[in-house]
Amino acid sequence: MKVSQSKPAGAQSTLFDPFHRHWHTLLPSLEWFRNALHDVGFGRIRVEEFTPDERLLPKDAERESRSSAEWATPQGVEADFEAFWKEAGDIVAQEGRVYSKVLLLTCVKQ
Repeated sequence: MKVSQSKPAGAQSTLFDPFHRHWHTLLPSLEWFRNALHDVGFGRIRVEEFTPDERLLPKDAERESRSSAEWATPQGVEADFEAFWKEAGDIVAQEGRVYSKVLLLTCVKQ
C-alpha cells in the first residue's frame, strides 16, 4: 500500500524535502491514518491538532536532527544524516527547526 504524506505548511516546509530524501520516509497523512483506522473497524474518529509555536535554536537543532537519525535506525529507517546535513545544514544553522504539528486521534472500536 502506498502511503501518502502531507507536506507541512510554514517554516517547517523548508526541511520537508531534505528530510524525505535522506530519511527515506515521513509520517503518513492524516487521511491515511483515518482510512487505516476505519479499515480495522474503528469509528467516531476525532482529531485534535496542536501546533507548538516554538522553534529549536540552531545549536540545538543540529543535535536534535543527529539524534533523530540515530533513533530512526532501530525503527528500520536508514537515515543518512551526513547527506541531509550537507544539503540542509545551512538552513538549520540559520533558522533552527520548528516543532512539528501534534495530532491526537481518538476513536471507538465498532
